[in-house]
Amino acid sequence: MVHNLGESKLIIDVILNPASKRKLVLDLDPEEKFVGFVEFKSYEDIGFYPKHLNIECCSKFLYMTAGRVNGISKIGQITKNKINLLLIDPYQSKT
Repeated sequence: MVHNLGESKLIIDVILNPASKRKLVLDLDPEEKFVGFVEFKSYEDIGFYPKHLNIECCSKFLYMTAGRVNGISKIGQITKNKINLLLIDPYQSKT
């Protein structure tokens, strides 16, 4: 499960083993701010073709960020919008 912590961090709860209570913190690029999560049905819908990748067991999260001018978010000064795909393999010891 993933949720945002303000505009600059994502918190990832590893719930495969609830007893471990593992949480991962992803700091976003300082030049970007979190906008929201994006729902999708298949990787092809977002232009990603993982034909030769072994990612069946990975948790997948798609989120959108907007650019900031000099690290500051101002109305009308968005420099870029980006869609980010986050894949997490819960079976790897090191994420």
